Order: sequence, then C-alpha cells, then structure tokens
Amino acid sequence: MRFITIVCLIGVLLFVFGCQQKAEKEEAVTMGEEPQEAAQAPKEEAFTIEEVKAFDYVCLPMKGSFEQHEKAITDLMAAVQEQGIMPAGPMLGIYHDNPEVTPEEELTWDMGFPVAEGTEVQEPLMMKKWEFTKVVKAMHIGPYEETANLYPEIFKFMEEQGLTQAGPIMERFLDNPEEVAPEELQTEVWIPVQ
Repeated sequence: MRFITIVCLIGVLLFVFGCQQKAEKEEAVTMGEEPQEAAQAPKEEAFTIEEVKAFDYVCLPMKGSFEQHEKAITDLMAAVQEQGIMPAGPMLGIYHDNPEVTPEEELTWDMGFPVAEGTEVQEPLMMKKWEFTKVVKAMHIGPYEETANLYPEIFKFMEEQGLTQAGPIMERFLDNPEEVAPEELQTEVWIPVQ
C-alpha cells in the first residue's frame, strides 16, 4: 500500500512540475517574451531587493514542527488532486513564526501553490493572498534541509540595507526532487521588507 501511495505522489509531483513549466512558458509568451530554457543555477548566493506582484495561493495550513513537511506535502498533493486544482507556479512553504522564539508546537506555516485568481477550494485547503510586494530574494542551491543556513546571511544583508522584515518568509521550491540531485536543488527565499 505504501508503495502505491509513493508512486501516486511521484506521479502527481511530475504532473504539477510539468504544469508549472507550461504555465511559465505561456506567461512569457503572453507578456511578449521569448520562452527561455531553464537557466543554469547560479554558482554563488546573492541577495537582491525586488518588487513582486501580489498573488493568490492555495495552501494546507500547518501547526507544529517543520519535521511534518513530508506529511504536509503528501496531504497537500492529495487534496489538490482530489479538488482538481491547477497550480500556477512552484510549491511554496510560507513560515509565519520564528522557530528561535516560538515553541515548536506553536509554529504556524503553510504548504501550497500559487493559483489563478478566483480558484475555489474546499477544506482542508485554504485560499490565501501573498500581499507583500517588496522582498529580499536569495537563492539557495543544495539540499532543502540546508536552506536555513542561509538565513543569518540574509538578515545581515537586510540590516546593512536598513531593512526590516515585514511579513512571513516564503521558500519557493523550483525543482522536482525526483529529477534533480539534492546538491543541485534550487530554493528561492523571499523575505518581505520595509
């Protein structure tokens, strides 16, 4: 039974990543841009301050340890598939609390996907809006478990720029871990700032 569940999860992940790539190419065409092949991963981590667009996302709200990621992803994928929801971008992790000051059992976070405006969802999913338009962006290349090692450098950069955090941290998982080696996985971090 577990084998069947894993095979189904892999199938759904491949479907979602295929839809994501198709959506990105279609968006580029509608904006008058030429579709581009996937860019090579940057060799070093750099931080930029960027304006981004607000967007809707569907998510599975979570509470407690971040060690629940695997279960959260499995439950999210099952609900998205069951409800026929079409992701419009990469999988997201949105973290509302600082684990250095919030007790583990009280941490709140979401696993989700951007979706088209007006998408309807049912429980256990929720529709939310990312409303933060000024963010510091950083790219982590390597295993997901090591992304947190980048945060002290990001916060140092923000301090040097006179910026303060203005919302939850978002991690955008840009690769399919079934197709990309752990040391090459790309995670884009967004921290809203003011």
